[in-house]
This record gives sequence, structure tokens and C-alpha cells, in this order.
Amino acid sequence: MEVLSPPRKKRLSGDYWFIHGNDKKNQFIFTFGTARRNIHVNGKSAQDPNYAALFWGYYDGEKIIKFEDSFPLDFPPTEPFVFKKTKAGYLFEYQDTRLRFLESYAPSVDGKILTNHIKNEYLVVKGKLFGKKFNGKSYVQKVEVNTPLKSWDWLRFQGETVGTMFHILKKPTLFFNKKSYKVNITASDGHIKLKSNEVDLEAVPYAHHRVLIRGLTVFKYDEFFVEVKGTIGKKEIHEFGMSEEARGIVF
Repeated sequence: MEVLSPPRKKRLSGDYWFIHGNDKKNQFIFTFGTARRNIHVNGKSAQDPNYAALFWGYYDGEKIIKFEDSFPLDFPPTEPFVFKKTKAGYLFEYQDTRLRFLESYAPSVDGKILTNHIKNEYLVVKGKLFGKKFNGKSYVQKVEVNTPLKSWDWLRFQGETVGTMFHILKKPTLFFNKKSYKVNITASDGHIKLKSNEVDLEAVPYAHHRVLIRGLTVFKYDEFFVEVKGTIGKKEIHEFGMSEEARGIVF
């Protein structure tokens, strides 16, 4: 599977693209996805041939929502936004935003959570975000969704240092500098604390967007931009990133 693999035609399957980037405190999230069954995202249909799509961010102290809608898309998309592979990497364009996703800062990863297949790429991103200079790091992902979505918490920061924690079932693990740390977690409203003998880390949200996914049930999915401070081992951490808080189950 590649990031720009086209959506599958399997019954009950869904395909979801998630792109996050940050230049210190300035951040953006761009997502779009489609499903073979009747799913609504913030009231917008994501059932094939429609894709639910969201592009929002934070720049110079302001939360900006550029679109939150649903439309039938060609693949790769060229209207109303562009997201395609070029010789230099990926390109995303919409109105006053033009971002190029370039060289890797970490190896690509093919992963699996339950029966969901995931492709992750970690790329330097440069260009214009909301008409202003942007030079940071990004996380570019495709997910092939094959199972009901369950509750999770996710924290990721990327700057001078890079760390990630994903918690869905067992005790969570923080990955940092090629090492893993089992941690205790408290998470509420995007505010995450991770604790262990070697970890004392706190993520505090400063921007937030809520997504409600409705199928047979309702799934509450919150995206946060966070400031991350604390220590991992002897390393002092002060970075910016994102967290997710997903609650419920949706089929």
C-alpha cells in the first residue's frame, strides 16, 4: 500500500488520508476519506463516491478552518483541492496554501492496528500555509479501515525532537529517539500526561476541532494542537504537536 493508493471497492471498507504538519506552534491538519457504506462526518456524507474532507490550522494565534465539506473527488484529487505525487514529493494546494512534502526525516512505516492497515511517511514540508511562510515537519498517512473504530488517545510531536504515543488497548508506549518507554497516561480534553520512572511529559492544548462520525452509532473524534513540555530520560523537551481523543465506537 502506498499513501496515494486509490480507495478500495470492498464492501464495508473505508479509506482515510491524514496529513499533519507543524512549524513550531503553527500547525495544520488536512484529511479526506470515503467509505462503501453510509457514514456521515460532521453532517457531510462520506459514502462513495463522496469524500468527507477537512482542512484547518493555527497560525499566529488564530484558528483557521479553510474547508469542512463533502464532495465527489477524482483520485488523486485535483478539485477543489490538489493532493498529488510529484517528482519532488507530494504537493497540496488550496487557495492561499501551497505545501510541498519533500525529503524524509525518518523511515516510512507500514503498520497494522487490529485489522486496519496503515502507511506512514515522515517528510519535511515547505511552502505557504494560509499565505504565510511555512517550514516544518509532517506526518503523511493512509489508513485502510476494516474494523469498527474504537476509542484511542494519540500524541505526536515533531520539531528538534520527535516522539509519538498511541493508546488503544494495553498500557501505552512512548517512542522517542529509537527507544520505547511504557508509561501511565491521563487524558482529558486533549490534555495528556505521561508518567514513568523515566518520563514526565505533559501536552497542553491551545487549538481544537471536533469531528462527529455517524454510522450505526456516533463516534466523537477530537483533534488538538498541543504544546509539549517535560523530560524523557535526561532530555528536556519543549515541542509542539498534535493529540487526538477518540471516544465511542462506529461501524
